[in-house]
Amino acid sequence: MSYKHVFFGDLSPVTFNSDMEGVNLDEMKSKYIPDDFVMHPYLKARFEASIRYYIRCYTETSFQVCFYLTDEPLISKNIQIELEKSIAHITIHIDFDNEDEGENDLTIRWISVTSQNKGRGYARYLMILSILYCSIVSPTLTLVKLDDDSDNYANDIDDLKERTLAQSKNLYCKLGFTYEESDGPEMIGNIQDILAKHIPQLDKRKNSLSQRKTYKKRKMAASKKKKKSRKNKKNQRRPTRKKKKQSRKIKE
Repeated sequence: MSYKHVFFGDLSPVTFNSDMEGVNLDEMKSKYIPDDFVMHPYLKARFEASIRYYIRCYTETSFQVCFYLTDEPLISKNIQIELEKSIAHITIHIDFDNEDEGENDLTIRWISVTSQNKGRGYARYLMILSILYCSIVSPTLTLVKLDDDSDNYANDIDDLKERTLAQSKNLYCKLGFTYEESDGPEMIGNIQDILAKHIPQLDKRKNSLSQRKTYKKRKMAASKKKKKSRKNKKNQRRPTRKKKKQSRKIKE
């Protein structure tokens, strides 16, 4: 399928570029990179790397989006060149407003993290980011799908304990995806359930950390104030003692 438009840029600070002239960038930006998305707390800098996007539009209701993390400057609109330099990236496809409800969904096509950056939460972050994006851009969609071809594939296991243990180590299962059948890689998840499960926890941890920092600052301030108060009291007492000693010497 041929595409009509390509948009690309950064999410923080936000930039919006097009590969074609004569496009109303403000209108397209509000549709594909809306303020509700870029201003969401989840997009606040969690990593030192930049978060970039690449959008390929096929129709008004069908488009592909790639989010990627990179510490390199944007030098090309060629997405393959950009992804080769990236730390991690995810590719999703969104279809909505189709007459056939079965064709309306978010599909995660690909997710990759460089070997030296695995285990740092990049894949998890990009997946939740993509699901959040879909919930804002296409709020009518309820399902997200993917095929599990990961090293921690956890289906086709007859023993219940072994299957449960394998799924406890599977990223997709931990996020809230379930296998559609007892065998096969096809997985499905509810968009709102996944977001409700994970984003509030992130906000809670952030608030908890903020509260601990505030408490620590207040405790340190109180401690300094207490020490200062003791020092002032000592300074007030010392002159009095000196005067008494001097008066004694005079009497002697």
